[in-house]
Amino acid sequence: YPAEVAGLVWLDVEHPEQWTRTPEGRAQYQQILRLSRVGPWVARVGLIRLSNYFPPVKELPPQAAAAFKAWLDTTRFMEVNAAEFQSQLASAAQALAAGALGDMPLLVVTATDHGYPPDMTDVLEAQWLTMQAELATLSTNSAQQIVEGATHGSLQVEERDAQVSSAAIRQVVEAVRTGKRLQVTVAAQEILTSPKTRGQ
Repeated sequence: YPAEVAGLVWLDVEHPEQWTRTPEGRAQYQQILRLSRVGPWVARVGLIRLSNYFPPVKELPPQAAAAFKAWLDTTRFMEVNAAEFQSQLASAAQALAAGALGDMPLLVVTATDHGYPPDMTDVLEAQWLTMQAELATLSTNSAQQIVEGATHGSLQVEERDAQVSSAAIRQVVEAVRTGKRLQVTVAAQEILTSPKTRGQ
């Protein structure tokens, strides 16, 4: 919707070729695809809940954490999750067809810890960083903020990482309103170098 979108913040988003470019990516896609197909059945008989497959999100307030955990344990969540993943390749093809973004403000926020299998961590994380950098080239007015130690989810729920995400959103809003070029902000760097422990 180019006529309706003025700027973009991508929080550790997937590259359109994430699952197709490399042998490791293709293997991981097939593994997750198989799991997505059995997930709803496992949830339907209560094994997701009983196994504590999704641990509580301790960074959220207790009431919100309980509600979120209850949703993750439902058959409906697993069905939606499966449907989303099974349509990933079609969605990726649409994203590739959309092409570049021109001069639209684009800030790519990148996590560095995705919980990959130990034998594939180094390779997959390196590939992730490469493709995240490529995403930033889709606009001529872009910046990338790498958040060391962050996970895909912590960019939303852990205090330090969520502050970086919020700062990115504010910067893009300011860029749209004022015409300023994007760059990694001093504020974001101060958050990342703060001695305060994440999650406290």
